[in-house]
Amino acid sequence: MPTHGPVLRHPSTGAADGSGTIMGQHEDTITTAAARLRQLGTEMTALRRPAGDTTRTPTRVHAPAPLDLGILDHMVAARDEVIGHTRAHQPNAEPAPTDENIYAWMDANTAHLDDAKRRAGQALVVRQSMEHALLAGDETVIRREPCPRCACWGLSWQTGPQHAVCLNRRCAALGGGPSTWTLAQLAHHHTTRLETINAQSAT
Repeated sequence: MPTHGPVLRHPSTGAADGSGTIMGQHEDTITTAAARLRQLGTEMTALRRPAGDTTRTPTRVHAPAPLDLGILDHMVAARDEVIGHTRAHQPNAEPAPTDENIYAWMDANTAHLDDAKRRAGQALVVRQSMEHALLAGDETVIRREPCPRCACWGLSWQTGPQHAVCLNRRCAALGGGPSTWTLAQLAHHHTTRLETINAQSAT
């Protein structure tokens, strides 16, 4: 567990209280989730070459790297979750895509839902997008989210317990321990935060 340090500031604006421009404000969550899912597929099927070997000749063929079954299982589970959510609200939806277009398919087939159900679907996409990034080794996706409790930019991903912890020593959960957040909680906060920003921008 990392040592709790001082209030950390927003990586772009320097704001300590979350009052600066919120990262991801204009992010297209559907496009981002799709790009991260596509990246996982690319990494899973990348060809392996001997270290330092850049030679390419007709007689030298290198076998593909073994599939990473952990990534494959993750991708299948993510697709199944999106399909389950979509068909629960739109049973007659056309067959789902087998690639990253699954998110656009879900968005198109749930556009008729009320705000609460749309928000739940958006949070699902945001959470999966974070999961894709973390599986690819990109923990900056967590640092770009403010702490839901204190609003400072000091979250750090903890691989073992699979949650984010706030490094602000003045941000404590009940019982005095550090504030911790699951990806589902961060995704919900991300979605409601952007909804609030969009509503304020429209007025």
